[in-house]
Amino acid sequence: SETRKEHEECKARHGGKTPAAVLAGHGVFDVRAIAAHCVWTEPGDWAILAEKGVTAIHNPMSNLKLGSGVAPVVDLRKAGVNVALGTDGVSSNNCTDLFGDMKVAAILHNGVRCDPLALTAWDALEMATVNGARALGRKTGRIQPGYAADLVLLDGEAPNLIPCHDPVNNIVYAAHCSNVVMNMAQGKVIYRNGEF
Repeated sequence: SETRKEHEECKARHGGKTPAAVLAGHGVFDVRAIAAHCVWTEPGDWAILAEKGVTAIHNPMSNLKLGSGVAPVVDLRKAGVNVALGTDGVSSNNCTDLFGDMKVAAILHNGVRCDPLALTAWDALEMATVNGARALGRKTGRIQPGYAADLVLLDGEAPNLIPCHDPVNNIVYAAHCSNVVMNMAQGKVIYRNGEF
């Protein structure tokens, strides 16, 4: 259901069933599953995805660039669907800067809903971290005991991150990949100050 055309063509071919309903009927969602885009999903789809524990991956830059539409992220979340954030491929986004997608996701839904709290900075950060970890079945995405030490540290002295009235707002609305000074995967530093 990335485009309206593919969503409607599926319904025409399958007696009114949406792609989510067809996939569920074939047992595709009987195991941990991830559904990319979900732009043209409907309330019945949201119920299926929530019931089956399917994660919807929101790719706002890609969907906007391709003119696919805007995924109903606020509605998916209200229906109990785990929504994580993705960048999609470089052919439909031109970069894989998750910080850029996080910012677009946060401000896009507030604009579409005419509500500055429709999707908060915390919501967007969770979509990029803990919700993505949940989608993959990994115990990461949080900084707490028992979770994998997968961390990204930012340079808080970078001009685009000053002043800092709220760290989460800065991460979501102001940070970009050039602010990353260290990356740790499962407790091992894999990148520090420009060197891998």
